Amino acid sequence: MILNQTKLSIQEIQQIWKAVKDITKSRSKASQSTLEIARKAGWDNSIMDIGTRVTTAIAALENAGYLKRGQNSPRLYANSILAANVPMTVVLLKIIKFRLDKYNDI
Repeated sequence: MILNQTKLSIQEIQQIWKAVKDITKSRSKASQSTLEIARKAGWDNSIMDIGTRVTTAIAALENAGYLKRGQNSPRLYANSILAANVPMTVVLLKIIKFRLDKYNDI
């Protein structure tokens, strides 16, 4: 039953292909999340397993030779810092900045 729910139609793959073409219209390389690609394809967030469906469509396009994926780049999205007090927060921010600077130098 799960297999039938995750099958993609040709139309869905074509929608992802159009979204990828739109994203890469002005540049040859792009780095987008699966949710961003899905939104560009006109999909809404209510679709079950949207990330898996986008990834599957991209894999199908890659297998067909329409696009080539590079390595995934790690991203860090933080919206809060958990610290006991202000001085600890300052220390944590300095550590994070140091690590980000070190990562960007690579």
